[in-house]
Amino acid sequence: MAWVAWEKILASKERGGLGVGSLKAQNIALMGKWWWRFRTQPDSIWALVIQAIHGSEGGLARPKAVRRRSSCWGSIACLPSVLEKDQVPFLTFFQNSLNLDGSYKWSWSLDHSGVYTVSSLRKDIDNRTLPHSDAVWNWNPLVPGKVNILAWRVSHGRLPCMVNLYKIGISSSYLCQMCHEATESVDHIFVGCPISKDAWAQEQQGSPLKPNLWLKIDFGFRVSLFDPVLVVSQRVTRTMEEEGLASPLLSNHVNQESEKRARSYSYTKDEILTEFKKQLYLAGPLITINLLICGLSMISVMFVGHLGELALSGASMATSFASVTGTSLMIGMGSALDTFCGQSYGAKQYHMLGIHMQRAMIVLLSVSIPLAFIWANAGSLLVLLGQDPEISAEAGLYARFMIPSLFANALLQCHVRFLQSQNNVVPMMLSTGITTLVHVLVCWIMVFKSGLGSRGAALANAVSLWVNVLLLAIYVRVSPSCKKTWTGFSKEAFSNIPTFLKLAVPSAVMVCLEIWSFEMMVLLSGLLPNPQLETSVLSISLNTCSMIYMIPLGLSSATSVRVSNELGAGRAQAARLAIRVAMVAVVTEGVLGSMVLIFGRKLWGYCYSNEEEVVTYIAQMMLLIAGSHFVDGIQSVLSGAVRGSGRQKVGAIVNLGAYYLIGIPLAILFAFVLHMGGKGLWYGIIAALFAQAFFLYVLTLCTNWEKEAKKANQRVYESMVHDEVS
Repeated sequence: MAWVAWEKILASKERGGLGVGSLKAQNIALMGKWWWRFRTQPDSIWALVIQAIHGSEGGLARPKAVRRRSSCWGSIACLPSVLEKDQVPFLTFFQNSLNLDGSYKWSWSLDHSGVYTVSSLRKDIDNRTLPHSDAVWNWNPLVPGKVNILAWRVSHGRLPCMVNLYKIGISSSYLCQMCHEATESVDHIFVGCPISKDAWAQEQQGSPLKPNLWLKIDFGFRVSLFDPVLVVSQRVTRTMEEEGLASPLLSNHVNQESEKRARSYSYTKDEILTEFKKQLYLAGPLITINLLICGLSMISVMFVGHLGELALSGASMATSFASVTGTSLMIGMGSALDTFCGQSYGAKQYHMLGIHMQRAMIVLLSVSIPLAFIWANAGSLLVLLGQDPEISAEAGLYARFMIPSLFANALLQCHVRFLQSQNNVVPMMLSTGITTLVHVLVCWIMVFKSGLGSRGAALANAVSLWVNVLLLAIYVRVSPSCKKTWTGFSKEAFSNIPTFLKLAVPSAVMVCLEIWSFEMMVLLSGLLPNPQLETSVLSISLNTCSMIYMIPLGLSSATSVRVSNELGAGRAQAARLAIRVAMVAVVTEGVLGSMVLIFGRKLWGYCYSNEEEVVTYIAQMMLLIAGSHFVDGIQSVLSGAVRGSGRQKVGAIVNLGAYYLIGIPLAILFAFVLHMGGKGLWYGIIAALFAQAFFLYVLTLCTNWEKEAKKANQRVYESMVHDEVS
């Protein structure tokens, strides 16, 4: 079986090949020697014979005519035209200089001696016609040739690892045959595998290697041989096993070590602190980003509020309609990149992040097209749903001008997840901050100066989102930090779309079921006695809940990134640690946040109204909001772990049961049967959140994270291999 392309073997060593050289170039170089001899030895007997037959120039200027007489000399005469096809300027290599005695002397420019050599022309032809590699191997003359060749194959990743065997359909597994934990890739054996790390550590300490660990590896060559390509070293041990050189104790040792690590659940203080710092670095900017993005629509509605009650009602209804029918879908489908990009980044398959993002952009933009038609007819649809015709007409007008923001949001979600999975969140925070500042100015111009009114606010929202997309797109394409992950547009993005949809659809369902249930509470509040008071207070409660939810949402996103990165890297224990640290953080935040809500409950109502009835009702609701916030944070972090591990289908089932089989029925029971009003609806929300958190906690507790790490590696390389094959 050929593991290396023949052209790479023929290429010179200076250009990353084995230096075998092509027979075609060798034959042409031998023919070129006769050109040289004919010009430098014109008085020799054979040259005189050629001149007698073909003229004084030997027919070299008329190769076609010569070929009709002599196929052998004719082939030599046609040599320049043959080489011209390969862009080899053969005739220019002959240089004619004038001697002091008036005679002419020929010299060969490809050789420093000025004399024609077959090797010089062959090498020039090979360099022009054969492919070359950027990874040039530093051949070591102090080691045997077969060791150099093996190391050369290692540097090009052309050895029978499990990933390469999968590509050609021989193996169905990716796992390392030594540690049985991570994917057996090009760099895993010598760099990532715990067994190889032990071997390197022993060698560096000067202690003798255990015979059951590494056999027949002369580490005396390591400094001179393997250091230049330690990053891409791979299958030496597997090759030895296939040749019968490995110890039978190796597999037993590996299995024992793997089981020992799997049973270990204790973490050092340094590991916990390091993980906490990583999550804090991610969560801080993400919380800021969430607050700023949430503020965009709020700013738009605030500007519209100065235009009158009808405009405000229409804008609020259109914003809710857009959230249910579009924004939630974009957020949900985009969250599939939490799994794909996060795990690819952890597995060090950096080039796949750009492909995943482009694939998501294609899918989300395609989904935005039918959603745009729905938004264009929002007014009619709201009337069909029983809403006030006048408000529905105003909302429909507002929604039509929001359509450009739908496509911008599709691209924005892809860029955010792309950068977020790389732990590169500060640029997103800066771009979102700039966008928010720009949005205030754009809203003022569009609403009050352009004469567009409420339509200007919707259009301003779209302009600001497009500004954010443009800033992030420029950063991704010019920043050195994205050089490995963004390699340009690729046709591979159009392939493997069904695999993306297998996670994107459950992700959307998971998010939409949760968001839609909260919107349903607002609709139910309109059916209660004193609907004006109930709807107003419940809307204020939802806004308060949404605003403070931005904190656990940031922790949830950080958890998703950390879990996906660690699973992609094959570090199951690190993924478990990330969840534990996130749980401690969110519980702490939940206690503090709930205390703030409880102690500030009497003051918060005055921010919305001066009526004592409304303020008192809000204060009562704040106690319930404090309880729901605590539970909501826990389920949010656990949902992030579900997204990071790629189990969105399970998450969607949990959300369906928690909200639509438990939460909403209980809300209806408490509000309408037990006559608890709006507080009854919120009790239903708390019940749904508690059920969601409980089921997700049980799911997380029963998860075999070693198995999830294997699934993550399989997902990464299935996607990678599919794209390479297609």
